[in-house]
Amino acid sequence: GSEPFVRELSNYLMQFGIKYYCATTTDEAKQILNTHEDIKLLLVDEEIQGNEQGILLIEDIRKNYSSTQLVIIAMSLHGYNSPHSIAFLKKGANDFITKPFIKEQFSLRIMQNLETLNMIEEKHKLASTDFLTKLNNRLSLSEIAPSLLKKAKEADTKLAAAMIDIAHFKQVNDNHGH
Repeated sequence: GSEPFVRELSNYLMQFGIKYYCATTTDEAKQILNTHEDIKLLLVDEEIQGNEQGILLIEDIRKNYSSTQLVIIAMSLHGYNSPHSIAFLKKGANDFITKPFIKEQFSLRIMQNLETLNMIEEKHKLASTDFLTKLNNRLSLSEIAPSLLKKAKEADTKLAAAMIDIAHFKQVNDNHGH
């Protein structure tokens, strides 16, 4: 987007207490995203410069980040009923906002999307850990095993895993404490 628009976005994000990085090209955006694993929100302007358009940037990013890992809000001068908004959503944007927008609308869209992402993360954590021990369960092992194996191979190191099924574990916990 234009420099005044980027300044306005930066001011809004600072006012909301959101740490942000600014990229002016698609390559910079990818580099920042790959460097900072803690990023949860990506704002993509249709007018971003680079080797690909904003729509293609979203499609490319979705190959590595699901909509439950990273919120993408697309922005365009074209309205909600335009082919642009539909294309952004089809390629993986979580939401779409038409420029120019008012601060309150921008704030609501960001906060609602981040709240949804946080709820999903909470539910996933509950589903992947044992209620009593708070240890990772079989579901989480099946999710993290591929990356653990890859890291072990890259480091040329061995990897061991143990899965223990203790019958009547609740009784053991009740009798001997948590």
